[in-house]
Amino acid sequence: RGDIDALAEGLDLAHHNGIATHVGCSNFGILELRRLHAALAKRGVALAFNEIEFSLLRSAPAETDGLLDVCRELDVKVLSWAPLGSGRLAGRHADDVADPATRRLIGALDRVGIDRRRGGA
Repeated sequence: RGDIDALAEGLDLAHHNGIATHVGCSNFGILELRRLHAALAKRGVALAFNEIEFSLLRSAPAETDGLLDVCRELDVKVLSWAPLGSGRLAGRHADDVADPATRRLIGALDRVGIDRRRGGA
């Protein structure tokens, strides 16, 4: 990933010069997240978010390795990239839709969406 202090310095400059209102990172694990959070805190800048791949199809390892807990502890928001599983949950990947488990999941989500649009639960 490179030098965390250099990254923090760049984010600090962007923040204090009004280029960025909030600063964050992408795909940082626990150790990197803690290091960047501390480096920014020394400069008086809050680490606002960590953008990670997170969807109904991919919630591990974030849930199982403690990353979500650390984000909560540090008050770092989690942003999800690929929340629809890179299109798999929206039926956009024909190869993935051939998988029976994915088809069942898509069907269940579709039914929930239809029920909500009709005013159901």
